[in-house]
Amino acid sequence: MTDHTPPPPAASGANARPALVRRPQFWTAVELLTSASAITCKWGNPAGGSDRGLTTNVAHVTEEQAAAMIAHFGESGYSCYEELQGTRCVRETPPSVDGQAGESHFIRDDVWIATHWVNAGPDRYTHDIVAAIFG
Repeated sequence: MTDHTPPPPAASGANARPALVRRPQFWTAVELLTSASAITCKWGNPAGGSDRGLTTNVAHVTEEQAAAMIAHFGESGYSCYEELQGTRCVRETPPSVDGQAGESHFIRDDVWIATHWVNAGPDRYTHDIVAAIFG
């Protein structure tokens, strides 16, 4: 069973996980993503207790949902741009002594690829997922 529990708020101090500010609209996106997810991949320390990792969800969305999510991300301060025949919206915290966190949302046709990362952002990660799905 996949755990869709939102991450806890960030703690303070040298070992804290940075977190993006969550607004009520965010939970609408989370509800849509978790209800429509076909696959969830979590990358992190199997023993837990790490300050780095990432979670990616791949979900099916309707054309209307895709358009609404792209508009939502744009209105919420994400940087959105055309890429790989789809739309990608990205937001990240500034680097700090506590680390860095971010989100990437890629929407193409009826596929939504959503990644949340903490202190881990592999080069071409989203590009590789897009290539695996769309060829």
